[in-house]
Amino acid sequence: DFDTTSELTDSADQVVLSARSKRIAFDSFAIARGEAPVPRGVTFVRSVGRCEADIVGTGFASLYVISARLVDGLTSDGVTGWRSTPIRFENGEMPDGAYHALSITGRCGQISYDMSAVIEKRGYGSRKAKWWRGSYFDPKTWDGSDMFTPVNWATVFMVAHVREMLRLYDLD
Repeated sequence: DFDTTSELTDSADQVVLSARSKRIAFDSFAIARGEAPVPRGVTFVRSVGRCEADIVGTGFASLYVISARLVDGLTSDGVTGWRSTPIRFENGEMPDGAYHALSITGRCGQISYDMSAVIEKRGYGSRKAKWWRGSYFDPKTWDGSDMFTPVNWATVFMVAHVREMLRLYDLD
């Protein structure tokens, strides 16, 4: 139900890799999917905003960082299919552990595009783009996790009670 992170958080905050960290091998896709750790020595810097939101983009399509407050909420609610790794900010912009890289470990099978309706939607700027409405997969391929990602995408899916928890959580 959320097209973008900003719809969920009402925030445009963003962090990016520090200039020094750009020399370190960093696979954002693998980290977001829980297939690789955040490399040692990687630091981030604020790019946009004051970095006060609970879910913050990183400039990588599939990788988000989440606040320690949200980590505590997901943990206390027993949400499955994810893990987090505390990140560091260069020059102490934020306290160590204030934000965590979010990795989705839950899985489902491939998305079946032939079951989705194709619609036109405005993309960034005024361009129209084709989008699929609905994402379908064989339910037998889902591991039952509350948060999960398909084997052929990095999109994060969540079960209804997690979506409702996030809506009620009063995310910044």
